[in-house]
Amino acid sequence: MKKFTVLAVIMGLALMLTVPAAAMEIGFDGEYYVQGILNSNENLNDEDANSTYREMRLRFRTEITVTETLQLITRFDALEKIWHSYDSAFTNDEDDDNIDFDRVYMRIISPIGLFQVGRQEGVTWGLSWANDEADTDRIKYVLPIPMGGGKLYFGAVWEKVTENDKGTAFADDDNDKFYLAGLYRGENFHGGLLTAFYNFKKFQTPGQAFATKDALAKKALLDEQAGPLTLAINANGYASEQYYTGAQDATAQAGSYQAQANDALAAQQGFSQVVAGYGADTSLEATAVAVPDLSAACDAALAAGYTTAGEAVAYFESAASQLQYGADQYTAGAAEAMATSEAYYAAGMAASEELALLTGDAQDAGAALAAMGTTCKAKVYLMAPYFYGKFGPVTLQGEMDYVFGEVDFDLPTLENKDVEAFSYFAQADLELGPVTFQAGYAYMMGDSNYTDDKIESMGYVSPGADWGKMFILSTSSDSADGWGHGMQASMANGIGNHAGDGFATPSVTMLDGYSMFYAGLDFAVTDRINIGVLGAMSMADDPPAGVDDDQGYEVDLTLDWQLMDNLRYEAVAAYLGAGDYWMERGGIPEDDFEDIYCLFHRLSLTF
Repeated sequence: MKKFTVLAVIMGLALMLTVPAAAMEIGFDGEYYVQGILNSNENLNDEDANSTYREMRLRFRTEITVTETLQLITRFDALEKIWHSYDSAFTNDEDDDNIDFDRVYMRIISPIGLFQVGRQEGVTWGLSWANDEADTDRIKYVLPIPMGGGKLYFGAVWEKVTENDKGTAFADDDNDKFYLAGLYRGENFHGGLLTAFYNFKKFQTPGQAFATKDALAKKALLDEQAGPLTLAINANGYASEQYYTGAQDATAQAGSYQAQANDALAAQQGFSQVVAGYGADTSLEATAVAVPDLSAACDAALAAGYTTAGEAVAYFESAASQLQYGADQYTAGAAEAMATSEAYYAAGMAASEELALLTGDAQDAGAALAAMGTTCKAKVYLMAPYFYGKFGPVTLQGEMDYVFGEVDFDLPTLENKDVEAFSYFAQADLELGPVTFQAGYAYMMGDSNYTDDKIESMGYVSPGADWGKMFILSTSSDSADGWGHGMQASMANGIGNHAGDGFATPSVTMLDGYSMFYAGLDFAVTDRINIGVLGAMSMADDPPAGVDDDQGYEVDLTLDWQLMDNLRYEAVAAYLGAGDYWMERGGIPEDDFEDIYCLFHRLSLTF
C-alpha cells in the first residue's frame, strides 16, 4: 500500500510539472460494494453444509485529460476478497495483494479516428450475451461516421492474448486476436456485425485441457500421498517383521516347554508304576537301580529334595502341569504375535497397492496426455451479428455468435480437427406502465465428445459469463461486475454451471451446452424500488449417452432498491429444482441428491 501511494504521488507530481496547469484535468469514478452469499448445498448433495460468506471490492478509475485529444485512463481494484480481517497491514504480508492494477491505456483522438493503446476492456461486443469481459492488451481503432439520424462506427482491434516469443525457449508461439466490426446506432435502435480471427499458436483442445487437468490432478494426488504411503509401507513392514520374529521366538519357547512337560509327564507315569509295584515309600536310590530309565528323573527329584517314589509322583505331576501351562501361554502368544504380524503386513500391502494404483493412475494420465500432445495450433474465425431496438412499449434484442476453423496438433501423428459451433439468444420485452414483461430463448451448442474429429462446443470458445440471466444456472463471479455465487466451476461435484470456469477451460456443463426458455416480469414499485421474478427451464444440449439432458427449472426473485442517489441495495433469492442431469453428470448418489437455493445481496456505493 505504501509503495502504491508513493508511486501515485510521484506520477502526479511528474504530470503537474510537465503539463501546463490549464490543459490537464483529472477525473475519477468508481464503486465500492459489500455483498453476502449463501449457497445451500454446492454439490447438490444433502450431506453438504451451507456455504455462507461475505465479499467486498473497491474499484477506482481515473481519467487524466492531458489535452483535448490525449487522455490516460487507469483502473485498479482494491480489497477484492472475502471478509475476514486477516490481511491487515499490521499483522502479515497479505496486504501486499490488496491492490491490483487492471488497466492503463492511452486514448488518442486523431483526425482519422480514435485510437486506444494499452491494457483495456476486451472480449465485449454488442449485447452481453457472449461477453466475457477481461483486461486485454490491445490496440483499438474506431472511426465514427455520421449517417442519417445516427452514427456508423467502424472498428478494428489487434489483441495480444499471450506472448510466447520473448526469450529463446520458444519461437513464433504467440496467441493473437484480430477484430473488424461495423455498428450503426440510431435513436431507438442499434446493431452491428463483429468479425474476428483467432490465430492461436499455443492452444489446447477440450480433450487436451481435460487430459492436462486429469494428469495434473493425479500427479498432485500422487505427490501428496506418496510420502505418507511410503512411510506407512515401511512402518508396517518393520512392525510386521518384529512381530514375526517374536512369534518365531515364542513358538520355539512353546516347543521347549512342551518337551519338558512331556518329559515330566512321562516321569510321573513311570514313578506311578513304581508306586503300584513296590510301594510309595520306595527310595529313589532303589528306584534308580530297579528302573534304570528313571535314573535321571530320580536324580532330579533328589536334587529337588524328594526321597521316595510317591513324592516323585506328586513332584513330576506338578512340574508337568506348570510346564504345560507355560507351553500353552507361549503358543497363544506366538499365535497373537503372528496375527499382529499378518495385520501389519496386510496394512503395508494395502498401502503398497494404493501407492501402486496412484502411481499407475498418474502414469496412465500422463501417457494419455502425451498421446494427444499438450498443445495445438488453432485458427478460428468468428462472426457475431446483433440487434437491439425499442419500438414503443416493445423492446426486441438478439445476438448470434458463430465460429469455424481448424485445429492443427503439434504431434504429426494426429489428424486435424474442425471447429464449428454457434450460440444465440432472442428476447422480447413489453412495458405496460410500471410492469415490464420479458420472454426469451437462449441456445449454446455443446459437445461432450472430446476425442472425435470435431470441436463443436461454443462454450469453450465463448461461454458468455457476463450474460448471467439466471442466478444459479448462468452467473459467474468472474464476470465484469462480480455478480454471482462463486460456484460456476465447482457446482455439482465440480462440473460447474453454464458459464463454467471461462474461456478454453475443462468445464463439463459449459462444454455440454444448453437450451433455455425463460420468462418473467419486473415491477417498478416506486421510482427507486423495483422487484422482479424470472423463471427458466433448461436442458443440456449434448450430454454423453446415458445422461439425462434435463437440467431442471430455476426461479429467481429480485429486489433493486436505490436507497440514495449513489447508494444501491440489490438482493436475489434463487432456487434450482435440479433435473437428473446434475445427478448423473456429477456422479451424485441418488439418495443424497437435492435441489439448491442461493441467497445473495449487495450494498454498493458509486462515486
